[in-house]
Amino acid sequence: MAMRAHTHMTARGAFLKPALAAALALAVAGCSSGSRESLGLSAPPPDPFLTVKRAPLELPADMQALPQPRPGAPSPRDPDARALAQQALAASAPRATGPAGAAAGGAGERALVAAAAAGENDAQVRETIVAEARPAERRYGLDSFFGVEIEQDPEAAAERLDPIAESDRLRELGAPAPTPPAPTE
Repeated sequence: MAMRAHTHMTARGAFLKPALAAALALAVAGCSSGSRESLGLSAPPPDPFLTVKRAPLELPADMQALPQPRPGAPSPRDPDARALAQQALAASAPRATGPAGAAAGGAGERALVAAAAAGENDAQVRETIVAEARPAERRYGLDSFFGVEIEQDPEAAAERLDPIAESDRLRELGAPAPTPPAPTE
């Protein structure tokens, strides 16, 4: 009888191992579309927020006439984003923003502004987007091994553009190109 129990366990083991192997193969095959990303073998695409338009720096004629610096305040040389957006939407000269500016447009423009809830904008929208994107940034397994950076995908890295270098190259050719943001450290 002891011999019979042993053969029964061997038969169960013979069935269990192929079943586990098949289940593992199905699990790995189900992840094949995103397996390169989940294993950290390919990098995410470049951040579109790294390319922004900024006015070029100029040296003033009189250094004593410079205004006081305002840390955190937008540059007085940078264009007003609201005015540029309204100008792009209305295809006309920029008008006053807010409800008074919306009332000055036509019926279609007022309907667009009302549907977009332009008066109800969230001042913390960038912080919200960054907070929502944070979990996706660390979805790749290994970025470095004992301080040595691991190349995620050499073919994609060769095709990937450096936004700052590309902006400089376009500016040298005379093409309108955004000034890259200051490096964050």
